[in-house]
Amino acid sequence: MLEALFVLTTAAAIALGFLVVWSRRRLALRVVATVLSVTLIGLFGVSFVDLLGRPKPVRLEWMERHGADAEVLGSRIVEGQGIYLWLGIPGVAEPRAYVLPWDMKTAKELQKALEEAAKNGGQARARLPYEFSWEKREPKFYALPQPKLPDKPSSPPPLQYERRGGDA
Repeated sequence: MLEALFVLTTAAAIALGFLVVWSRRRLALRVVATVLSVTLIGLFGVSFVDLLGRPKPVRLEWMERHGADAEVLGSRIVEGQGIYLWLGIPGVAEPRAYVLPWDMKTAKELQKALEEAAKNGGQARARLPYEFSWEKREPKFYALPQPKLPDKPSSPPPLQYERRGGDA
């Protein structure tokens, strides 16, 4: 997605540069437009590369709409600053990094879910944090229940004897 956005903005900057360069304006204006187009292309490239390594604030998420909850692959809680999450989203090949605004209640929910998941040998899950809801009762994080133990092997059926004949 970011690559497509970079290509579109670069193409727009190049097109605007060509329009100004081939227009019948003064030479100084055309030189300034060319320098501005080249600067914009470089700025877009640097900003997109820089964004690739940073977690996305959940308030900026507008593209993702998935039905299932995400797996919490990793987290870091920084008091007063934010809650950093690395989520495995169903249907998306690569994990995504998000940052939630700091909230003590949310941090406690995440910590509790991670502890329960470690105790049960399961995984922690997150209801997709960028889907806004007025409902505040439902926690954002939870641990999956302990996995079911494998079934015991069944014993062979009991032997059945039939008595035949007249001996009593």
